[in-house]
Amino acid sequence: MTKHIYILLAAFVLVFTSCKAHKPIADNESEVATEEVASSNSRIDSLLQKVPARESAEVVGKMVERFTPWNTVTLSAQLQMDGLPLSPSLKIFMEKGKSMSISVRAPFIGEAGRLEFANDTVVAVNKMKNVYTVADISQLMGGLEFTLSDLQDVFLARAFAIGEGTITEYDKSKHGLYHAPSENYFLPPMPQSDSLLYGFTIDSEGMVSDFLIHDFISGFELYCLYQHKKKSYNAVFEVQYADAQMQVILADITCQWEAQPLSPIKLTSKMREVSIQEFLRF
Repeated sequence: MTKHIYILLAAFVLVFTSCKAHKPIADNESEVATEEVASSNSRIDSLLQKVPARESAEVVGKMVERFTPWNTVTLSAQLQMDGLPLSPSLKIFMEKGKSMSISVRAPFIGEAGRLEFANDTVVAVNKMKNVYTVADISQLMGGLEFTLSDLQDVFLARAFAIGEGTITEYDKSKHGLYHAPSENYFLPPMPQSDSLLYGFTIDSEGMVSDFLIHDFISGFELYCLYQHKKKSYNAVFEVQYADAQMQVILADITCQWEAQPLSPIKLTSKMREVSIQEFLRF
């Protein structure tokens, strides 16, 4: 993956590694955190060209205007993945911040699998193998403290701050905006840490182009490339964790706002519960 965002992330590595090596001394831990954030911001400003306030407000304003207000939505797409002989269809129902259901349907077979998220828990079912697993969302994200709201923003191609929700024009001044290659912009949510770094690139029309998150402790990395069309978009997800790599493509995603939920998942006596590690091997 040789994307522009990698160049920007490299700059971040220099910034936060330096901050960690020169942590200020203070009696109050909150004072330390505040000083570190201020120091990080000034170091980023010295490495990357910050966008002037007026231009930043215009770009982020365009981005926010594209974020349709919602309570519920159904995403429809085609799933493309190595090892799949066919291209299953995908339906994702989401209730904002509360629940999410993902149904995978294969031609001539019907529903082959289901994932249901509620709060911080996910239930995943493989109907072809008659197995299921119950896990925390963080287990699917390499141990990262992702919330359900964060995961929903990933599927909706929206910029967000982990644990704080979608970035709006009201908190844009907190995060800052920087120039990126090819006339794009780089938006790194603040505060960042020296072990978990992430950010978004945004084009001049306010569309989120890609998203990268990298955990320097576990080695977990998620890269998302969004390809926008007139009435749909593609999302290419590349995941790297330990020695495993995986690419998943959701093609021609369309959104139906204020949608109806999918029917509840049904576990039968024939299904066997397995660990999430074993489930991912099927």
